[in-house]
Amino acid sequence: MLKEMGIDYLHFTDSTFNNPNDHAYAICNEMVQRKVSIQYTPYMSPFSPRKELFGLLKQTGCDGITFGVDTLSKNMLLNLKKGFKITDVYQAAHYCRKFDIPFSINLLFGGPGENKETVLETLKNIEKINPVAVGAMIGIRCYPRTQLWDIACKEGLISKDTNFLEPSYYVSPVLAKEWLIETIYEYNEKHDNFFIPTSAEGVHTDDLAVQIFRDGFRGPFWKVAEELQKRIGASAERQAGIT
Repeated sequence: MLKEMGIDYLHFTDSTFNNPNDHAYAICNEMVQRKVSIQYTPYMSPFSPRKELFGLLKQTGCDGITFGVDTLSKNMLLNLKKGFKITDVYQAAHYCRKFDIPFSINLLFGGPGENKETVLETLKNIEKINPVAVGAMIGIRCYPRTQLWDIACKEGLISKDTNFLEPSYYVSPVLAKEWLIETIYEYNEKHDNFFIPTSAEGVHTDDLAVQIFRDGFRGPFWKVAEELQKRIGASAERQAGIT
């Protein structure tokens, strides 16, 4: 990719870069051995954070990490079977700062067992960790024959005959959806590092994203998202005849 295709930036997305951690070590060590020089952003899990791994990430060109934690509530981490604890997230954040690696956190609100207390617990912990960016989505998409699918069927939120080609999202029935949306959007307005995937009406964000990369823009998702929002705003203004 480097020599023949001119690729100058990599984004390791799902499956998670460090699942297992030994795989991440192997990739980084091979990059060191082959003297591969490129910047990249990995999508990672904070389970079993190791100081040595974060040092290798920095050495090999990592300029940002996206942690898919989904929640920062103790009970919700258990419900979603994430395999790590809140203390692991804090430790991973500590190593990122030690090696000067900016990091973001992705959240999914509304999973099984989510309630007002778990939502507020997550928001409180996000403020303490203070990542450079937070991507937040409301609802978790259901897929057939998964545990979430079973739960949604038992709770009467969907049926086994549901056509899953059309997205179907689970939101905990013990949680008022209106309260959740209002709370998340209110938090978003007060925190500059908070992102909710939305787009201005009439603006084709896919086309804008492609143009951003064609213009040579590179970096972690939050930098791309910031540029995208700028261009969405500029496009909306042009359509309104303001500029």
